[in-house]
Amino acid sequence: STQSTGVCRTYVNPYVQLNDGARRWKCNICARLNDMPADYFYGEDGRRIPFDIDKRPELTSSVVEYIAPTEYCTRPPQAAMYLYLIDVSCGAVQSGMLKTACKVLSEELDNVTGDWGCIG
Repeated sequence: STQSTGVCRTYVNPYVQLNDGARRWKCNICARLNDMPADYFYGEDGRRIPFDIDKRPELTSSVVEYIAPTEYCTRPPQAAMYLYLIDVSCGAVQSGMLKTACKVLSEELDNVTGDWGCIG
């Protein structure tokens, strides 16, 4: 599981600074020093295991999905929203990037999950 701080609620992420042999981490948002969650060091059987950053996607990838616990929610969960920003500069048009981006996006829209409210 992932763990947030008690004050700023930042999740452990690739931009935190690990300290004390990765037993603590410094928040990249508020600079608070936090204890690393216990499950980073203990297996399901309760035995201590080596800490392996490569097995923690929240420390190696800048895109990770979290399901927020109810204490983080001020309202019921909302449907996912997607926003696509496309470079429409002269360079993008001349290089063919705009045409390719539009083609791929139009082909993949059917694969995006969620309730569609507006496309425009």
